Amino acid sequence: MGWGQGRWQAAMSFTLAHTPLGPLHVHELLHFMSTGVGMALLAWWYFRWYLSAPVVEIDQRLQPSPLTKLAVPCAMGLVACLAAVAVGLLSVRGQHGQELAREFIMKAVLVGIAALFVQAVVFALLVSSSQRVLAER
Repeated sequence: MGWGQGRWQAAMSFTLAHTPLGPLHVHELLHFMSTGVGMALLAWWYFRWYLSAPVVEIDQRLQPSPLTKLAVPCAMGLVACLAAVAVGLLSVRGQHGQELAREFIMKAVLVGIAALFVQAVVFALLVSSSQRVLAER
């Protein structure tokens, strides 16, 4: 082990706080903070791109009603939440306490994100195919 490696390893392993889920080390806090910074940078980049992107004229036949614009995202979110909770609950049988919480959160988050992704892909395919059909008419 080199001179700097021992010092960095000790500094990164330093315990900042004791939480109900276990100790919080410096390297974990830095990991969480870098994730937040990355998400903020992606959001900033997206909004910069969104504001500078050219406006494309949309065929009025493709415009959904205001109720549909509200119902589709709500339904997608509800389906993802129900799937996440169902899989989370099914995965924690026989577990207690901290193990139960970790397993539930891990499974529920993964399934929720996957469900939203699959729904978004299906929705994009449906919208794209409906645009082609209407363009041919």
